[in-house]
Amino acid sequence: MFVEKKEKLLLRLEEIGQSLSKKEDALALLGLGSVGVELNRLDEYSDIDFFVIVKNNSKSKFINNTDWLETSSPLDYKFQNTKDGFKIMYADGVYGECAIFDEEEIKKADYSEGRIVWKASEFSDLSINIPKKEFHRDLPKSIEYDVNEALTNLYVGLCRYKRGELLSSTRFIQSYAVDGLIRVLHLIEESQNNQQDKK
Repeated sequence: MFVEKKEKLLLRLEEIGQSLSKKEDALALLGLGSVGVELNRLDEYSDIDFFVIVKNNSKSKFINNTDWLETSSPLDYKFQNTKDGFKIMYADGVYGECAIFDEEEIKKADYSEGRIVWKASEFSDLSINIPKKEFHRDLPKSIEYDVNEALTNLYVGLCRYKRGELLSSTRFIQSYAVDGLIRVLHLIEESQNNQQDKK
C-alpha cells in the first residue's frame, strides 16, 4: 500500500508539471517536504506540498484559474488559505498544499530546500530550490478562512497521528485547529460577559 501511495504522490506531481508545461507563463514546479529533497520521509500518510513559479505579472492567472491542477484528477476540495495558494483534496484522496510565486516573490519566500520537479527550458535559475529570504502571510482572517484552516489542520493532524508523530499531531489538532475556531467565536455568537481570556 505504501509503495502505491508513494508512487501516486510522485506521479501526481509529475502530472502537475506536465500540465504546467503547457502554460505559457509557467516557469517551474518545486516539490517540498517529503515530496522534495526529503523523499526518505515519504510514507502512506504524506501529502504533496509544492510551489509553482511563474513569470512576473502572471500570478493571478494561476490563482484565478486552477485548471492546471485538475488535468489528472478532479478536485473535491479547494481552499485558498493565503493570497499565494491553496489547500486541496483530489477526488482520489491525494491531499496537497501549494503556493504560486512569480520570479520576484520567490526570492522573498521562506521554505525548506526543495526539489525541482519540472522547469521550462528557458528557466535558468537552478538555485531556486534553495530559499533566500523570509516571507510572511498576510491574508485577512474571516470565519470562512479560520473554519477551512481548522478543517485542513485536523486532516493533517490525523495523518500525523496515524504516522506516529504524536507531538506534531497534538499541535495540529489541539492547538492550530482549536485556536482558529476560538478566533472567530465572537463572530458566531455574542459574548456572555465582558470577561475574556487574554493571551
